[in-house]
Amino acid sequence: MEESLTPEQIKLINIFEKFYQKPVSTETELLYTTAQIFTRLQSLYASDKYTTEDVYQVLTYLKYEWIDSVTHQCIIWCIQERQI
Repeated sequence: MEESLTPEQIKLINIFEKFYQKPVSTETELLYTTAQIFTRLQSLYASDKYTTEDVYQVLTYLKYEWIDSVTHQCIIWCIQERQI
């Protein structure tokens, strides 16, 4: 069964593909929480039409690796900003 994405999540996928990538080097920070990524996305595309849950679903859909941080009670994603 294929996952169903909302139009807003599809917009987020396009933003991720343009501005982010799976880690390829250690030159920039690699680990971000879902909330940090949400905040960064809001600076690129400010909207009340998506939530941190949408960000989580999109990152999962794009198969980004993640670490479950029990200490910080959050998910930390292995993601890197593209050097544009």
